Amino acid sequence: MLRRVTVGGAIVAFGWIGCAKGVEPLLEEGGEDATTSGAGGTTSTGSGGAGGSGGATAAGGQGGATAAGGAGGSGGATGQGGQDGGAEDAGADAAACSESPCKLVSPQCGCPANKACVATNLGTRSCIKEGQIGWGGKCGPVDYCEAGLQCLPKGVTSTCMKHCASDVDCQGPGGLCALPMLDKNGNELASVRFCTENCDPATNTGCPVAGTGCGIGQEDSGQMRFFSICVQSGKATQGGACQSSKDCAPTYGCVSSQGMGSQCTKWCDQGSPKCPGGTFCQPVQINGQDITLGNTTYGACL
Repeated sequence: MLRRVTVGGAIVAFGWIGCAKGVEPLLEEGGEDATTSGAGGTTSTGSGGAGGSGGATAAGGQGGATAAGGAGGSGGATGQGGQDGGAEDAGADAAACSESPCKLVSPQCGCPANKACVATNLGTRSCIKEGQIGWGGKCGPVDYCEAGLQCLPKGVTSTCMKHCASDVDCQGPGGLCALPMLDKNGNELASVRFCTENCDPATNTGCPVAGTGCGIGQEDSGQMRFFSICVQSGKATQGGACQSSKDCAPTYGCVSSQGMGSQCTKWCDQGSPKCPGGTFCQPVQINGQDITLGNTTYGACL
């Protein structure tokens, strides 16, 4: 989806700005838990992630920059490997559960003791081994998430993402129940949603796993609210060349504009800006809206 992004009065493409397209689970019927994830929504500075439309693209205009490609762009992570979760059918608990065969959102029900309910890319649900990795923690083939979470890929790493039924299940101001899951055909599973992470793109607080950075997203319909999300990150810093924000280090997004090409640019808090020498915190708008989470309005160091 095209996004009109304005930085300091000029139209540019900044960071990882797309729309919430969802994530594709790696867990298939009867089998291995996998780890999905990707930033569905329009996101920025972080990088990679799943979902996204490939970054904001300039909507035209003289002197306007063109999109740097954005992070993500595939419409859902496909991930690799998978956990041998010992998937099995829901047992005796299923009869007392409000959802069949098991409930994804915590508190879960429908699975035997020490098992967790997870979604599959066939639109089904399975019970796999329950682990001890908490929300936002790094997970993998033998490192299982707590019940109510599911291991989803973020580029070269994977983290535990939280199932949700509404925004109440998530942590504000940046966390929204906005990330859908995709089936194996790339269609959204209406009954499966994940919380985006509550993080700060200017400091990367809230994205503790190495290889991830905090990005900004925007709902592609309805209230068009902004949200934050942890997505794949790179290593380039201020002025470093980039094709998308997944090339940029945490706290940076990829900007493309006439005369300077595509470069990684620091996110900043307009109320308390901290920019590299020789740059200043410039306002950033998407579709005419300031990028605001809670009481913080973000800009770009240019």
